[in-house]
Amino acid sequence: MKESYRTYFEYNFEMNTRYIRFFESEKKEGDFHLKEMSHILKAHKLWLERINGVSITQDFWSIISFQEMKSLNSELLEITLDKIEIADLSQTIIYSNSKGVRFKNKIEDIFFHLINHSNYHRARAANYLREQNIIPPNSDFIYYVRESI
Repeated sequence: MKESYRTYFEYNFEMNTRYIRFFESEKKEGDFHLKEMSHILKAHKLWLERINGVSITQDFWSIISFQEMKSLNSELLEITLDKIEIADLSQTIIYSNSKGVRFKNKIEDIFFHLINHSNYHRARAANYLREQNIIPPNSDFIYYVRESI
C-alpha cells in the first residue's frame, strides 16, 4: 500500500507542477484557476498539519504566487513521502475541521482524500480553461503511469 501512495503523491506532484507551469506561461486573465491551484496546495498542507497534531493553516482560498506554489508543491511532496515511510497509515488521528468540529480518520483515508481533492480542483481549473477555449494539460493518471514506464 505504501508504494501505491508514493506513486499517487508523485503523480499529484507532477500534475500540480504541470498546471503551475501552464498557468505561469499562459498569463490567463482572471484568478479562478489560480485560486483552485493555491487551494489544492494549502489544503494539502492543512491535512499534513492535522496528521501531525497541529492546525496552523486557516486561509486556504487566497492566491499565492507562482514561486510560492512551486516551493510549496515540492515541500509537500517531500513531507508526504516522509510521512508515508514512517507512519502507520492505518493509524486513526483526531482533528478539528475549520469550524472547530472534531473528527477522526485513518491516515490512509486522509491520503486518499488528498489525491481525490487535488484531482477535483484541477478538473475545475481545467473546465474553466476549456470554457476560455484553452486546452489544459492532460492530468489523467493512466497517461502519467504510461509515461513513467
